[in-house]
Amino acid sequence: MADSGGAGSGPGGGSNPGPNSASSSESQTSTASTTSTASSSASSGTSTAVPLELVGPEELSFVPRFGRSAFQVVLNTTSFGSIISQLDDVAQSAAAQASAQQPPPISLLETGCFTNSSAGNGLRAGEGWRDCVEACSTPASMFNSSFTFWNCLTIGAVALYAQTDGMVLDSAKVASVGQGLGFSSLDEFNSTQILSNTVNCIKGSCQDYSLGSCTDNITTLDISGSQDKVTDLFSALQGYCDGEESVVNSDIAGPGVVLSYILQATLAIAVYVFVNLFTSWLHPILSLIYTIQDRLLPARPARTTDDSFVGLQQRQTPWQRAGEHQANLSRSRPAAALTSALVEFQEVQGFFVASIQFATLLVFAADDQSAMLSSTSSFGEAVLNVEVVQMLSINGVLPVLFIQIGLMRLGVRWWYMTSIVVGVFILSMVIATRNLMPDYNTLWAYFKESGSIEMCGGNPSPMTYCLTSVDRLNGALESMNTGLILGCVTVSVLVLDQIWHSLNRNRRLDDVLDEWELSSPRGMFFRRRVWPVFMALLWFCLEFGLLIYVGIYLKAVIVVLSIVGTSASNWTYGQLIAVMVWAPVIGKYVYFNIFGITEGVGKRLANRYKVIEVDPDDDDFHKPGSSGFLKQEDDIELFGPRKDTFRHFSREDTLVAAMSPSVTTVNLSGKEEYGRKNNPFDGYVKRRHRSAGADELPGDGKFSNV
Repeated sequence: MADSGGAGSGPGGGSNPGPNSASSSESQTSTASTTSTASSSASSGTSTAVPLELVGPEELSFVPRFGRSAFQVVLNTTSFGSIISQLDDVAQSAAAQASAQQPPPISLLETGCFTNSSAGNGLRAGEGWRDCVEACSTPASMFNSSFTFWNCLTIGAVALYAQTDGMVLDSAKVASVGQGLGFSSLDEFNSTQILSNTVNCIKGSCQDYSLGSCTDNITTLDISGSQDKVTDLFSALQGYCDGEESVVNSDIAGPGVVLSYILQATLAIAVYVFVNLFTSWLHPILSLIYTIQDRLLPARPARTTDDSFVGLQQRQTPWQRAGEHQANLSRSRPAAALTSALVEFQEVQGFFVASIQFATLLVFAADDQSAMLSSTSSFGEAVLNVEVVQMLSINGVLPVLFIQIGLMRLGVRWWYMTSIVVGVFILSMVIATRNLMPDYNTLWAYFKESGSIEMCGGNPSPMTYCLTSVDRLNGALESMNTGLILGCVTVSVLVLDQIWHSLNRNRRLDDVLDEWELSSPRGMFFRRRVWPVFMALLWFCLEFGLLIYVGIYLKAVIVVLSIVGTSASNWTYGQLIAVMVWAPVIGKYVYFNIFGITEGVGKRLANRYKVIEVDPDDDDFHKPGSSGFLKQEDDIELFGPRKDTFRHFSREDTLVAAMSPSVTTVNLSGKEEYGRKNNPFDGYVKRRHRSAGADELPGDGKFSNV
């Protein structure tokens, strides 16, 4: 018995009553020829009889998902490639039976062949019928959905093989499948007419160039005199979808817009690399270079004790020398310019991603989907547009989180910026849980109205089912879903870190922890040993994980750019504007490098404010035991630094002071052991000695934080 195909009642769990003719009237059936009734009924016990199986569309349908995510199913339809592959499956089953081998089962879809009426043995389904005999009789009903096209084309191929080559079918399977699809015998189908209607519809669609073009072997296709019509038809239609041209909406992903996304991810990675080079990465690299250099160079002559300074330098280890060079680099102008421009970049990309997210919700998730439909002419374009806009609006938040971690580790904690980051992440999660794809009925009705083909019975072109362009993007999105999980962890850590430092502004929480340390040796061990190691590992894991996902995001956007293309004709007015969104950030960084932070920031302030650069080494505020809270002495407001567990970006401090006509003698410095340095938006003023530098700033006055 040929029972390998499963029970004929359908492993898909039964039919789905109720789908209308546009959404689920696609199915496929097996056919026997008009002369095969006797052989089919007599073959129920033959081991090489070809079995039929009735399956649910979820087993065979092309169901593209956003990055194969569990959040939502974008579309439930069958691709043209899957439909045509049924011809090859039927041919292989016939060949296997001819060589006395067990043939594979031929699948029919239980949700296909949906009609509004039935004159024969149709099965009642909701407000309509399951009747493949009726559905496959005319082009209007045969091409009314991809599932019906699947069933009718498969039935036509099986019937033709049964008629011409004597294919033997499992009669029990035929009866079981026929009961679910509204036919009692394969004699009821005209196989030649079904294949002829398919050829005419395909050739008719090639005359409509709205979706693409066809090759000459398709436009001149004729299988009327073919010895093996099924195989020849399958071979001819292999390249049918190659001419399909799915176009992404230029407002979503034109070349300028996509290039702007690429610049966002590239700048985020570049900033991360250079910040670490300025702060820590060069230290071990230079140490290794100096170690190798000392071993390769000949030994230097011994220094005398009188040459104490040179002797001291001689006794420095490679690690110490590398540390000095690292410290000098961290206080350089490029390092200061990078930190200052980093805040600007974070603000710009936060609002950039938020604008994309709001536009996505207004256009794709709105009840009125006319704006989305107007730029869609096929299922491939619909899926492509939705997947691209999901990728950009959801995963575009990853570079924002990545830079925010860098800012906080540099000590830049600002509720304004944290609120922007949390807001764009919440919007990304809202979009991830929304179904942005219009339902099948809406899409099919729009395609039928805007692009009907006469030879297809007034239905859309079969090229509407071509989904090959979607496969290119799906491969780039496979690994991006877990990035959302990492994003949830990152946002939680960032918010907790911001709350902690806000509550601990005057060392209130630190005082509580100090008392805990004094009362509990375990508390001291946990706070001084365990907690710093845990936090260091946590920040490292978050940074490294986001670096990986930002790289994956960058790769996916580059794939989108290859789909969109960069030809001159694609560069419209809006594309040129979109790519300039990052120009202010790059311009400020260049300006800070050329003219310095003092000049760059000072020009942006009112005249009553001044930007002062101080030497970070000339400061006693960071000695152990420094209280670090806000106090005021002799009309000078002293602003304590923000404590942090980690050693942050070290460079010359820039203070913003409000000047009055008379100023007392003070010394400004702003170095802290672990705090942020040289942030023009969060400076503090420290009075060093009342008598120091008496000639530097005449008069008396007040310095205050900005």
